[in-house]
Amino acid sequence: MSFQKKNKFIFGSAGFGMPAYGFSSSSNASNSDSFLKYIHNIGIRNIDTAPSYGHAENSIGLYHKYNDKKFNIWTKVDGLKVNSHFTMDQVLKSIKESKKKLNVSEIECLYLHQNDIAIIEDKFVQNALKEIKICGLVKKVGVSIYNSLELESALSNDIFDTIQLPVSVVNTHLYNVANKHICKKTLVARSIFLQGTLLNIEKKIERFNYFDEICTMIKFLKELAYSYKVDYMGMLVSYVNSLEGLDHIIVSSKNKTNLDKILKKSGLKLNQDLKLKINEISEKLNDWTNPRNWLS
Repeated sequence: MSFQKKNKFIFGSAGFGMPAYGFSSSSNASNSDSFLKYIHNIGIRNIDTAPSYGHAENSIGLYHKYNDKKFNIWTKVDGLKVNSHFTMDQVLKSIKESKKKLNVSEIECLYLHQNDIAIIEDKFVQNALKEIKICGLVKKVGVSIYNSLELESALSNDIFDTIQLPVSVVNTHLYNVANKHICKKTLVARSIFLQGTLLNIEKKIERFNYFDEICTMIKFLKELAYSYKVDYMGMLVSYVNSLEGLDHIIVSSKNKTNLDKILKKSGLKLNQDLKLKINEISEKLNDWTNPRNWLS
């Protein structure tokens, strides 16, 4: 299978390593090795992972051990403390352990997994990230953010090359800020299905904060797709794929069939009027688009 802008996509391994992550499909997971061979064969060369993603790093490392076709790895460091003289040691240890698990000699990008503004702006953290780039331990460093304050801090700091941020048909506020900013960074879109809720919210029995708001929006979006005679999932993914200024998009699934559907529909051409209507929805800043606000 081939699809448009294939090198733009990064495989997100959170659900791959933690089956219960987010609002995953109930479909059975594909075998790890065959699944990774599949995503490499269709042109995906980058994987987003983290030490905290269950067995993800180990599974990728096992694949790398027995296969010559390697992936570019975007992983994370966690557990850092503010104003700590041990930060550099922690970062080095995290990189070393991730490389060993993943069976790779280099890291494409190392993100701060903590979006706490105090961590992002900490001088010890920043110095450690600067040093690992100078030493060639990683190609790029970045930060994964959730709100405007974190975004502005990351945009204004020369140390960060990459910013991972939520982008979807219901949330382009942060993307718009970053895309218009004078300081250009590599922008990586995540949560394009709002952690799966836009596709699988009916699978969630327990209610959570903003459950009703999200359900109402899903109903509206499905009606909108129907009125323009476009596939609902296709509308969700192709809208994000059509946004200028996004360097990469993280896509995820537990099995080949679902990932195949997502990628095949990513190049759908949307009516300009439909895009304008989605723009009106996505540009608004709503608390319910931040999963951190869903917990009671």
